Amino acid sequence: MGSILRVGFLIILTGMVGSLVFPDLCVCAEKRYYSIQVGAYQDIKGARGMVSELKKLGHHAFFRKENIRNKGRWFRVYIEKYQTKAEAEKEGKVLKELGLISEYAVRLMESAGPKPSPQKKGTKIVFFLHVSSFREKSNADSLANRLIAQGQKAFHVVETISGERWFRVYIGEFGSEEEARNAGKDLREKGVIEYFKAIEIDKKALGSGN
Repeated sequence: MGSILRVGFLIILTGMVGSLVFPDLCVCAEKRYYSIQVGAYQDIKGARGMVSELKKLGHHAFFRKENIRNKGRWFRVYIEKYQTKAEAEKEGKVLKELGLISEYAVRLMESAGPKPSPQKKGTKIVFFLHVSSFREKSNADSLANRLIAQGQKAFHVVETISGERWFRVYIGEFGSEEEARNAGKDLREKGVIEYFKAIEIDKKALGSGN
């Protein structure tokens, strides 16, 4: 079944597989966890391209080659790792409600996935919260100014995603991913933001869109 995934907010996919149901249990083994499947390709180039786009948006994305009964070989694209199915379902539902994805499937994974890349010498890694993306600069200005008025260090950056220009609004910086996530949760609970994604960025490479 063909489908569309909107990643900040439009990427076209093919070969999306229907949602699978798994027991809602805690995955305690180190090499077992849940991930959100957001796409599938029959060619590796398409999978690599989508993973690259997702990583630009701050997702921990990866793909796996899988043989599907009666359908042959597919390269399935996944984001994130969760200890429970409930956590993954909750995140998938939020992303779908916000229009960031149109379809997803929560799957139990049997391996630890790719190891994070080592930090290059001379880089200064910091974290920001991505809270929204707009096609119009005026909308990004409006949100950033509202957040600033509420005491947040907000700004927007112009980024090109899949050949399209977006004005992405960020809050931060934060010294660690945990600090960023905790701040995001607090802001969401207070109703300041509806969505956030902690993103790791080399501060030297950060552009300016203000």
